[in-house]
Amino acid sequence: MIQKKWQKEVIALVVNIIITLIAVVIVFQLWNKDINVPISYQNDGLGAVATVKGMIEGEGIWHRSYWSAPMEEDNYMVDYILPLIIIRVIILFVKDAAVVINIFWILTYILTAITTYLFLRKLGIRYSIAVFGSIIYNFLPYHYMRIEHFWLCGCYIIPLCLWLIMDAAGVVSYEQKQNVFSIGKLKVTKRQIVNLVLGLLIGLNGIYYSVFAVMLIMVMAFFNCISKKDIKKIAVGVYDTIAIFAPIVLFYVMPTVLWGNSMMSEAAATRNIYDIERYALKVAALFFPVQGHRIKALADFTEYYSEVFNLTNENCTVVLGIIMSIGLVLSLLGVFCKSLYKTDHELIKCMGQINIVIILIACQGGLAAYIGIFVTTAIRCFNRMSIFIALASLTVICISLENAIVHWKIKRYMELAGISALTLFGIWDQTSAEYATYSLYTADKISYEWSYDEKEKDYYSLKNYFADIKQLVGEDAIIYMLPREPYYGPDNKPFAAIKSYVCSDGLRWSYSEWNAGYKKYFKKVEETGVESLLNTISVLDMSGVFVDSQSYSTEEEFSDVCQEIEILTGEKPVIDESGELYFYDIVNYKNELLENYSTEQLQRMRTAIENEIKGIKITSVDTSELYLYNKGKVENECLIEKGDLQFGPYIDLEAGKYQITAVGKCLDEGTVKVTAGKGTKVINSQIIKSEENQLVYQFELKKDEDDVEFLLESTSSDLLVDGYYYERDMGYGYHDVLEYYQDLLECEEMNIGSMSLKLNSTNLFVDDKPIKTKKGQLVLEAGEEQYGPYIYLEKGAYIVSIEGENLQKLDAEIGYNFREKTVEINYLSKEENKIVYEFNVKKDIDTVEITLRNNGKTEALIDSYVCTKTDGLQKRVANLEIRLK
Repeated sequence: MIQKKWQKEVIALVVNIIITLIAVVIVFQLWNKDINVPISYQNDGLGAVATVKGMIEGEGIWHRSYWSAPMEEDNYMVDYILPLIIIRVIILFVKDAAVVINIFWILTYILTAITTYLFLRKLGIRYSIAVFGSIIYNFLPYHYMRIEHFWLCGCYIIPLCLWLIMDAAGVVSYEQKQNVFSIGKLKVTKRQIVNLVLGLLIGLNGIYYSVFAVMLIMVMAFFNCISKKDIKKIAVGVYDTIAIFAPIVLFYVMPTVLWGNSMMSEAAATRNIYDIERYALKVAALFFPVQGHRIKALADFTEYYSEVFNLTNENCTVVLGIIMSIGLVLSLLGVFCKSLYKTDHELIKCMGQINIVIILIACQGGLAAYIGIFVTTAIRCFNRMSIFIALASLTVICISLENAIVHWKIKRYMELAGISALTLFGIWDQTSAEYATYSLYTADKISYEWSYDEKEKDYYSLKNYFADIKQLVGEDAIIYMLPREPYYGPDNKPFAAIKSYVCSDGLRWSYSEWNAGYKKYFKKVEETGVESLLNTISVLDMSGVFVDSQSYSTEEEFSDVCQEIEILTGEKPVIDESGELYFYDIVNYKNELLENYSTEQLQRMRTAIENEIKGIKITSVDTSELYLYNKGKVENECLIEKGDLQFGPYIDLEAGKYQITAVGKCLDEGTVKVTAGKGTKVINSQIIKSEENQLVYQFELKKDEDDVEFLLESTSSDLLVDGYYYERDMGYGYHDVLEYYQDLLECEEMNIGSMSLKLNSTNLFVDDKPIKTKKGQLVLEAGEEQYGPYIYLEKGAYIVSIEGENLQKLDAEIGYNFREKTVEINYLSKEENKIVYEFNVKKDIDTVEITLRNNGKTEALIDSYVCTKTDGLQKRVANLEIRLK
């Protein structure tokens, strides 16, 4: 009997999978699709393809050598471990990323069919209805709509979640004799083992569904505790929560906190309370017909009201279809109308309670807002809880069908005919004919876009384009991608940078997702101008520049960049079929440039670049910022006479470990002390090196401190301090002061880095619009004021040089904090064709604006507008060489 039962179970499951696969083939017309082109080839889905490609090439799940090249990058925010385990098995047999992605996508339908079927069977649903339910749930519009959020296609995990939620609610039961084994007095039960396994699988699959499951588990466990008046019922929810969160903590939280802590803050910076409301669930959308419904009137209804209700984001994915919409209504009725259901009332009531809780949490104006306020905004897309509503509602439909068949004693052939018809109707109702043609539904345009034919053409075109580039620059060449920060305007669709890696083989790219230092550094380098950028990437042994025309705000800006690259390199671009992508081979430019420098000089420059990207910085404190107890503020040299005390410079420092190097004469005769809060708090310090010409000591700040001072007291003879140099430990240890500044000097002399900032029409504004241009010149009309570009300036001295025509009536100003504060400027020259002025920034500041007002009666024309940092590195290095060598 048991063997016969299992045979029926296997047969039903196989039939279920076969029907599912046939439906997938028909609905998506897979016979017209190329398996070598990834189904997920847009937006966030490209990241999934890139991840799979990296795994095939031997990368670990956290490391990416092909991005942020040549530094490489690590990504510790990886929560989709279970999908990667499945993919790891697939790539044992398949070595093409596109094929692997397509296989996994089909597997999501097979796995969902299996888990949903088993879930319904565990509830006592007959074979035919369990097969029906698994197919209907599989073709929930959400499953298709999530192709671009590829890892969310894992709908197969939701039945496991719902089982644990129902268990916490106390509506499922296990066999009475369920002890599996004992550990001393501890009895390990079947329930504990099953829940542990399910919890671990849920946690390994990803954060979003795990967090939603835990919310519902704890709420339902609380309800069960109240209704049964048994506090122990909460323990079930706590146990399941621990099981779910254990793999998340192990594979996601701990790696991120230990090695990639900045990623948390960087990701959090992009999410806020507004996003929670924006991506909240709209209940009305659950009952909408699928977008592009096969009945035109229903399709028009969804299109019209999607615009009316502003369903121009993820809320387009929550539609249930007719069958599950009816199930949702029945589940809610089950909570309030007990007389409607004579059997299975507790189960239906539980489904209704789950749906009500989800609606209260996830809908606009719901409790999710308080989660964002008091807990975190990291989980912001609560509309994704609709997939739980769908399964709970479907469960009610299946229970209702089961009861109807039993109550009405429907014949077997009538049952199969009716269920088959209902299955076909569900697939027809929940899918669109557009599924076979388009791979993407664009919510903001309320339409299906980018056909599979267009996708295949784009994919193969780029594959050929990058193969040609590889022929030019060779295997393992590094390509720099312009611009660092693409312009995403209303009419522009910038080239997705990830496509470069997905569609190429044997090339490495400058695209960076999580390396904040890398992104910040190259953003500054790009602002200094094309020549500085070419010099920088040449030193880093990059071989080409890849320019996306669609990532620039204007055609003129794109043309200017390309023209300057062509003038400097003497190379013509390699252009793709679309005419939007330009590639410049800079190998000859690089070779001619680098042959002028020794191997040692090049290594110094590379070290300086790597230091800035890593965040390594040794900051100087001039003697003008120091004070003497007996003489007050230091004017020239800081001579500490015997018995005197030097203090200052009153700087604000972040929490962390620091090393101070004082340079001068007779320093081994002095004693040091570090204080904060203008001397009110003493910081423990430790001397590392005490020599005649330098004094090195270290200290640690447990928290951010204001007005930190470095005190030096002369006890036996006069001391001379040329300056202090302080470095915060960024996890790479401390660095030699002289070598650090020598490396910077090499870069400055080669026009590398961020010493000169060229201001242009893309970052200067007049009356909230980019400044006007005419034949390559910036135009400032009479009476107009130019402002912008909201930049970050490090502490130091700067010179601004402006060349053009009719400049004598221009007045300059430097402001920050949105011009609430100003920096004093000093004009060095002010003539008709040239203005030069200098200013000094006493600490690092951002939101800096360099402004001009035209007080004349005619327009002023600006040919060049350059801000250069003039810290006198040559003088500083020369002084250090004298003192330290």
